[in-house]
Amino acid sequence: MINAVSIGSGQTAVFKDDRKLAVLTYPKKLSLQAYIRLDNAEEYEIRPTNFWKTRFEVLHQGKTIIDLQSRWYGGFRIELLRPGYRLNLVFKSISFWKFRYLLVDTNGRRMADARIKFRSLRVKRKLEIQIELIDSLKKHRDCMLLIALFVYLIRHALKQTAILVTSS
Repeated sequence: MINAVSIGSGQTAVFKDDRKLAVLTYPKKLSLQAYIRLDNAEEYEIRPTNFWKTRFEVLHQGKTIIDLQSRWYGGFRIELLRPGYRLNLVFKSISFWKFRYLLVDTNGRRMADARIKFRSLRVKRKLEIQIELIDSLKKHRDCMLLIALFVYLIRHALKQTAILVTSS
């Protein structure tokens, strides 16, 4: 089981047992731009690419390696672009209260399953995401990047839900 836990202002760490696999950092509160730093010191940037903020790209050393596109009925289409290799995935919510998320391939096979927990710490609530990986994703060469991106998309979905709830 992999856990993602908010560790400070604008930061979420991804752990397996006690080993830190990645850190997701947001430069500003409510920012859609974020940075991923993997345990092997590789760094990635996530940023919106259009005015409506329905498309995003993940950059590594200035090159786009992942294209994210919001789907009109919810979730995101994810396209991993590597030289000579392409992987298409879908991020979606599967529960009414939006506390369970899936990463699936284009054939609908589950790659990762996440459940959300909120722990109250006095006034603040701490976010904890528990992620179960399926073997095919565990073996993928970009596994840690995809897990960190999965966490980013879950946080994005939770922000969208919070905006909808507070604005009505």
